[in-house]
Amino acid sequence: MKGMVMAAMSALCLVLGIMGAMGSTWLTPDLSDEEQEMADEMGMNSGAALNYAWMEMDADLTESECEAGIEDMESLFGGTASCDSDGVMTVEMAFSDQCD
Repeated sequence: MKGMVMAAMSALCLVLGIMGAMGSTWLTPDLSDEEQEMADEMGMNSGAALNYAWMEMDADLTESECEAGIEDMESLFGGTASCDSDGVMTVEMAFSDQCD
């Protein structure tokens, strides 16, 4: 009996560990319809993984405007910011950095 309980607990830990490692966006904000509509209009998307959170902003900026906003976003939110060629800015923030 004790062996079966230990095997079940080990299997549960393995399954939860795989789910945590493979899924990077399983924590998503629970927004009301009004908040979701506002986020869609602003071109924002966000989520969280086990050790960091991320936010994407599609502001239809040129690449140079997006690059200029990186320093502002990094100082405002912490973490690292990057832009792609479509003008979408992504900010990633580690939870451990928020504790300092």
